[in-house]
Amino acid sequence: MMQMDETAIKKEHENGVSIIEPTQKIVDDICLQGYKNIFYIGIGGTYLYASQFMHIVKQLGSTIPIYLENAADFNIVGNPHFGKDSIVVIASISGDTKEIVELVDHVHAMGAKVLGYVEKKDSPLEKACDYVVTTVGGEYYFWYTVTLRFLANVGDFQKYAPLADLSGGRICTLLCFLSGLEQKETPVEQLLQWRDVKLCTGSRVRICEKTVPRVGVFEI
Repeated sequence: MMQMDETAIKKEHENGVSIIEPTQKIVDDICLQGYKNIFYIGIGGTYLYASQFMHIVKQLGSTIPIYLENAADFNIVGNPHFGKDSIVVIASISGDTKEIVELVDHVHAMGAKVLGYVEKKDSPLEKACDYVVTTVGGEYYFWYTVTLRFLANVGDFQKYAPLADLSGGRICTLLCFLSGLEQKETPVEQLLQWRDVKLCTGSRVRICEKTVPRVGVFEI
């Protein structure tokens, strides 16, 4: 990868790791209070993010009641399964996405609560969410943590603990691969034979156990 900004990638990675623990706590609190079902609602890119994690739920064979909705559609049509005991999960970079702001108002009018990832502090959505996580560049960490913690809390994801170890010690993810690929003497085949690398790749959850050359590995 040409002209990779390693510092920027590492910073976003650190930001993402920093929200794992508070996001876990929020999900645990929601589970203790009880809920009827969960709605992942987005628009544009955030809808695509949410749809990837709905795929993970299906892949893992979970029967947890999670629904995926487009915000613009939901604001007009609604969903017969939605009610005051539903939990809505949203994400917004700008913090003022029109359809999501309208959605949150609609959800609150029905007595339900919203868990949100919002990057812009003091924005309308950051203030409106009942539970909110704020950082820059950590949206994937938010969706992974929310999804897998809900599943783990009902016994549908037994590998949550080793995956959550991403939050401490050696963390080697995308930066390892990009750094290695920039070095012509390091073939892709070698990169794919690393060990003790914990990876979240695409819409799949994988924990890999292979031997790691010290190429692009950093400690957090």
